[in-house]
Amino acid sequence: MKKRIIIGAGIAILILISVLSWQHFRDANIRQKVCGSWRASNAEPSFMMIFAPDGNFWFGTSPYHNGFSGTWRVSDGFVFMTTKSFYDNGRQSRIISHLRLNISRLDDHQLVCERNRLDDHEQLARESDGSEAMSDTIRLSR
Repeated sequence: MKKRIIIGAGIAILILISVLSWQHFRDANIRQKVCGSWRASNAEPSFMMIFAPDGNFWFGTSPYHNGFSGTWRVSDGFVFMTTKSFYDNGRQSRIISHLRLNISRLDDHQLVCERNRLDDHEQLARESDGSEAMSDTIRLSR
């Protein structure tokens, strides 16, 4: 009886380790594919988004002229972004905004995701009560 319990516990631990490892490798794969420069394929005026390997990002119409910058990370299959600065015609302003990107398609040439603001209390209330969340679809290509 003890032998069966030990074997069962060992199998359960192996399954748990496998599931946790799979999520880690999935996040690492997303991080690797997201890094680099992307251009919006459905926006006027055209804008670009740059995800640096060091965890910084920038998006807007031209680097550090008109746009936003901050940090990004991947967790549980989502890309989380914290916007820290806004650039308007070369003038920098500090802002803090939190976004979550829910990736629906990601390969070497295309990134399609839904953007959700995480600092909007009304948005959070909708998500917590099961209502439809307000989001924007972003389509980017290399």
